[in-house]
Amino acid sequence: MAHTALKRKRVWIGFVVAVACLFFLFRAIDWTALGSAFRSADYGWILIALPVFLSGYLVRGLRWHHLLAPIQRVPTRGLLPYLVIGFMANNVLPGRVGEFVRPYLAGKRFGISRTASFATVVLERVFDGLTMLAVFGLSSAFLSTRVERAMSDPDFNILGHSGAEFYHWVRLSILAATVIFTGLLLAAFVTITFKDQSFGLATRLAKQLPSTVARKVESVLHRFVSGLEVLRSRTDMLYVFALSLVAWVVEGVTYYLVAQAFHLPLSFASILMLMALVNLAIMVPASPGGWGPFEIVGVGYLKVLRVPEPSAIAYVLIVHSIIIVPITAWGGYFMAREGLSLREIERSAGEVEATV
Repeated sequence: MAHTALKRKRVWIGFVVAVACLFFLFRAIDWTALGSAFRSADYGWILIALPVFLSGYLVRGLRWHHLLAPIQRVPTRGLLPYLVIGFMANNVLPGRVGEFVRPYLAGKRFGISRTASFATVVLERVFDGLTMLAVFGLSSAFLSTRVERAMSDPDFNILGHSGAEFYHWVRLSILAATVIFTGLLLAAFVTITFKDQSFGLATRLAKQLPSTVARKVESVLHRFVSGLEVLRSRTDMLYVFALSLVAWVVEGVTYYLVAQAFHLPLSFASILMLMALVNLAIMVPASPGGWGPFEIVGVGYLKVLRVPEPSAIAYVLIVHSIIIVPITAWGGYFMAREGLSLREIERSAGEVEATV
């Protein structure tokens, strides 16, 4: 009952966030200019962007294979369907439940602990966050003068806020994300490096709980920590980070190709910063697929670079559609092949949530 209430709350929160963001985005748009932006696009570039984008999931599949290797060696080809189904679930269901779907399906298929598999997904998100921060830092080094000049313009405005206010909130968000992702990686690294001491501390703390709960907590912790084994090797950590970087550069190329379709004079550094900002914006579970926050942050940033608002909105909507639609269709294909339904997907996510 409590789980159902929580699920409904997630749906409503996601819906409200998406509607509020899209309302602010479209409330004063010139619809004629927006239609013109769509009509003037060269969609041949978008056809090139689609396979480029999807190839990034092959890299993500290889990364997951490497993260799972200390637990069990599973071929990348075998993991790919469950990875894609997980991303599809994130696109159509609230609360990023796809992060729980993947461990359940892979665990059921290959006999892997769902909790250990979930730990590898957590590591993925941490590496993704740190990669996005690295991309943001590198791209901002090339763009700092241009961005600061735009922000200091007294006539510049984003959703009723000055450029300086917008930039202030961006910097605070980046700082918060840096602290969170770095802290999570350090915590995971310390836990796996001092495994026995971590278990000893957890056991002492668990003794304060009822015996049945204490045993469950200890069991879950042992299985979760086993999913962090890849952190024992610096070489393996660097390899995972390198794969994360390749996956995101491939996605950055996708953004860049779509920018060519809309004739936007943006450098690759500008595109990488855009990608970093919108993906950091949607890492917090909100609306399915990140609709709303993705558009607000993306259009806001493009306005900083003096891209006309109709062109910025058209571009961001097409980029977001490329990110959402093909992977959702691909996931639907794998889901049908596996004989799964969305109801079963939701139920499997709930089971893993309850376990971990």
